[in-house]
Amino acid sequence: MNNEGIIKNIKEWLPKLRPHIKNKRVLDIGCGTGIGALFLSKACNAKFYLMDYEDLREKKAKRLPFKLASIEKIPFKDNEFDVGHMFFMLHHIDKKIPIQKALSEASRVCKKLIIIEEAQTKKTNFKRALETDKKVNAALHPNSKFTFNRYYTKIEIQRLLKDLGFKVESSMICKGREKYGNLDLYLHIASRD
Repeated sequence: MNNEGIIKNIKEWLPKLRPHIKNKRVLDIGCGTGIGALFLSKACNAKFYLMDYEDLREKKAKRLPFKLASIEKIPFKDNEFDVGHMFFMLHHIDKKIPIQKALSEASRVCKKLIIIEEAQTKKTNFKRALETDKKVNAALHPNSKFTFNRYYTKIEIQRLLKDLGFKVESSMICKGREKYGNLDLYLHIASRD
C-alpha cells in the first residue's frame, strides 16, 4: 500500500464518507502521511486539521494545519470539530494509553467520529495480519517506529463508542482476505444526534 492505494480506497468509500464530512471542520486524529485528509478536504470541501504523535506528513499535506500531540491529551477545546476522522489507527495506539481514554478524548473535541479500522474475526490469522500491517507501515512511514497494540472486533469498537454515548452505524467495506490475515474492514459512524 502506498499513497495511491490510500486515495484509491478513499475514492471507493467517498459516497459513504461525503455526507458526514462535506463542508465540516474535521480533525484527522493519527493522520500519518496526511494524504487521505488532503484528498478528502478537496473532495468534500472540508476544513481539515491534522494531528499525530509524530510528524509523518508528506510534503503536499504540510499545507494543512498540524498539531504534534498524543491522543491521550488532544490540544483542542471541547466540541471544536464537527467530525473526528480516525483511519487505521486504533490498533496502533500505545499500550500505555487505554483505548477508552483515547476515544473519550477524541469524543471530547469532536461531535461525531468516523472510524475506519480493521476488525479481528474468528478467521483472523494474527501472525499474517501483523506481518502485513508491518509491511504497509514500513512502506508508508519508513522512518517511523512501528507500534502495535491489538486488533479489536467490530463489536468491541461499537461497545466502546456506545459507552461514550454515541449512536453507532457500522458497515463492512471490505471482507478480509486470507493472504492478508483475514481482517475485515469496517466503517463506523458514531454520532450523538
